[in-house]
This record gives sequence, C-alpha cells and structure tokens, in this order.
Amino acid sequence: MKKASIYKLPSRFIVCPISTTTSGIGISSEPYLVLPTPVTAAELSRAINQALDSSHDGVAHPLSWKGLAAPRLAAAGVKSEATFQKQASLVSLIADGKTAIFTPHRNAGATGPEKGFSPIEECAVHVDPRTLELWGETALQVFEHCA
Repeated sequence: MKKASIYKLPSRFIVCPISTTTSGIGISSEPYLVLPTPVTAAELSRAINQALDSSHDGVAHPLSWKGLAAPRLAAAGVKSEATFQKQASLVSLIADGKTAIFTPHRNAGATGPEKGFSPIEECAVHVDPRTLELWGETALQVFEHCA
C-alpha cells in the first residue's frame, strides 16, 4: 500500500510520501515536493506519483518526534506548526493497486482537543489506480471538500 499527503497553501502545494514505521504509524517523509500555485493537474499528477514511489513500509520508528516536522514546515515556507495549520488544507491518498482513495480533511488548527487534520470520510473519492494521469485533477476536485 502506498500513501501520500497533498497540502494546499496560499502560494504552493506540497506533496510528500507517507511511510509506515515498524510500529505501524504513518509519518511524512522526504522528499517534500513543492509546486507553486497555480499548478496544472498534470504537474500535480507527476508529483503525486513521485511521492507514492517514495512511500515505504517498515521504516524505522522515530526515536524522537522533535524536529520531525521541520522539513515540512520548511517546504511550506513557515516557521511554526501554528502558522502551517492556519494556512494548509490536506487531501490524503492511499493507493493499493485496486483503488486509489483521495480523502479531504478537516483542519481544526494547532491547538485544542480536536487539533490537527481529521479525514472527512464521507467525501472520499475512489478512482481506478490505472488513471494516474487524472490524479492531479482528482486531488484538485477533492480539495473543494476540505473544511
């Protein structure tokens, strides 16, 4: 199974692989692909495919969480998680060879009991994984459901 995150910010998109640790937790990993806005669906499709190619299972579980977000924040051009959360929308992608699922997320900010991104499952879009060239277009459409 391959996973990726697609973040939309005011001036850019960031696409990155999600790798699964030996403990079963998904973590963002490099490379963080930065695409300036506006972006074409074809450019976004290429970045998504590159991120999926870099998604791996069984990576070492982090010994420390400190600094783990630094590459993502740098790619976003911000200095803090709070600033990132104020600006970002998220669509996640899971592809298993049989289907590709694009899921929009609700952004609850950087503080409080509901902080962070949570999936809006009822708005998820399933597509044929053989339609790779359409994935950028699908991601752009799914962003319309982010809250």
